[in-house]
Amino acid sequence: MFNLMKEEFVDLAKLSLVHVYQSLNQPQVSPGQGMVAQSASAFLMVCRNSPTVIEIFIGLYFSEANQRVLYHSTPFPAEVVEEKIAEAEAFVGEMGFLMDNLHFSTANATERNDILRRIPFFYSDFELYLQALSESEIEARNAKAEAITHRGAQVDFQRVFLEKYVQMVSML
Repeated sequence: MFNLMKEEFVDLAKLSLVHVYQSLNQPQVSPGQGMVAQSASAFLMVCRNSPTVIEIFIGLYFSEANQRVLYHSTPFPAEVVEEKIAEAEAFVGEMGFLMDNLHFSTANATERNDILRRIPFFYSDFELYLQALSESEIEARNAKAEAITHRGAQVDFQRVFLEKYVQMVSML
């Protein structure tokens, strides 16, 4: 149901955003076939392109590499939106993402602007997204990247330790 897009952004000048979901976690996901898995965030964006037609976009954002991958559903009638959202959640769930509804439709104007500002898939120029982040968001992003790097170093240390331990036990 979801096809990989060449574009890396959702053009809100042509679509009307209805719902937005963001992942609560950042599992390791490969950005493409044959590529190394990386920590990623997922975004599920439900957009209306006419009064009766809806589309769903699923974005995977790899913050370490500043890489975006975007999937798109075929347009469908608005009457089946709940069923299609469930399918989209199952699609990202298979990759290990747990999704949270950001309640975009009930947010006030300030909250809506803040939600739009923090989602990398609403920027055609990725540099504009990076510039839109606040200092605290950049610090949090850097701390998260550092924690992931540290966790990788711990895993490497544990792997070496276990290899040496197995080597010593096999010598007995």
